[in-house]
Amino acid sequence: CLPLYAVIKYLPWPFGGHGLALRLVERLSPVHGDFRAARAVLDTESRRLVEDCRSDPHLAARSDLLALFVQAEANGAKRFTTEELRDTVLNFIIAGRDTTACALS
Repeated sequence: CLPLYAVIKYLPWPFGGHGLALRLVERLSPVHGDFRAARAVLDTESRRLVEDCRSDPHLAARSDLLALFVQAEANGAKRFTTEELRDTVLNFIIAGRDTTACALS
């Protein structure tokens, strides 16, 4: 028995590839639903970290990497969008998780 994803990619366009059938399978899949929920949590929390850092009255005293990016904005560097800083935060989290996992094993 072939996996449904393998069959969908050979269907013609309206249904195959990234068409209707794949979207339907993704909507009905509990794993994809869990993924969307986890992605929403990561997005919300990383945006909260960025906004908390930008509104911190003691920003100049902070020395974490996110604060350094925000401080660079105040010193005349390019202003980073919330999405760019969110992506940076997520990269830190993922890199830290991998580094910690390697150190513990």
